[in-house]
Amino acid sequence: MKDLITLLQKKSLKATSQRVAMLEIIAKSGHISTQNLHEELQKNHPSISLNTVYLNINILLKNNILTTISIDGNKAQYELLKEEHIHLICKECATLQDIKAPKDISMQLAMDNDFIQHKTVINIYGICLKCQQSRS
Repeated sequence: MKDLITLLQKKSLKATSQRVAMLEIIAKSGHISTQNLHEELQKNHPSISLNTVYLNINILLKNNILTTISIDGNKAQYELLKEEHIHLICKECATLQDIKAPKDISMQLAMDNDFIQHKTVINIYGICLKCQQSRS
């Protein structure tokens, strides 16, 4: 929790109990939609509105604390901004798994094509092992 408070303070943001709780839930879940985040927050902060969650997500996005994961056919999810990684997304159960990206893969691709990279998002869609096994 102290790390999250420090993170907010470094960005000159108030470390409100609601913001810290949001970041704790996001850190714990890894990836979460706005609706699921709101539901989790209401367990300890019953008066928090969905609008407040949206406002804080936008603030955290603008301050490069969170990043958006856009998933085909599903609602956006959010995660703490971290080193470059790849998302494995199961088309059957919609699980989202992070895997480490090969070092500087996107930077090399950008350089090879005379392209200035700002952000990289790599989503690989398929079927997870659990869903594969349930088919058998």
